[in-house]
Amino acid sequence: MSRPALSVVVPAYNEALRLPATLARVRLYLATRGVEHEILVVDDGSSDGTAEVARAVGDVVRVLRHEPNRGKGYAVRRGMLAATGVLRLMTDADLSTPIEELARLEAEIDGGFDVEQATDVAGEGAEGGCGERHVVPRQGAAGADQNHPEMIGRARRQSA
Repeated sequence: MSRPALSVVVPAYNEALRLPATLARVRLYLATRGVEHEILVVDDGSSDGTAEVARAVGDVVRVLRHEPNRGKGYAVRRGMLAATGVLRLMTDADLSTPIEELARLEAEIDGGFDVEQATDVAGEGAEGGCGERHVVPRQGAAGADQNHPEMIGRARRQSA
């Protein structure tokens, strides 16, 4: 089995109601673009059936579940380390940064950045797009996070 071009990691805590629409939107967008991908939902100890809802989507979604709730940072890290994609994207279950922003993120990476982060600091959510963007240049990426260098290494796109 070949490695997918993109892994989408969705940390989720009590997101059973929101997840079906989110996963449908992500799957449709990626299918429209023809991107070979995997989707990982990391259920962070939910009590509302989040894992079951994600599993009901089918084999196109891989579900990782742990108990008790350990926080979003743990869920993101676990999903990123389990992901197999050349590129890895973390998105919240509410798609506060719309999946349609992916092309902009990829352009930044193709332009020489190892890590791209879009944040909804303006509070505009899915309706208004992301409010703030941060990039880490290739020359600075190795030391960008001294506490978690494995995350930078795993996020880095391999050069041809």
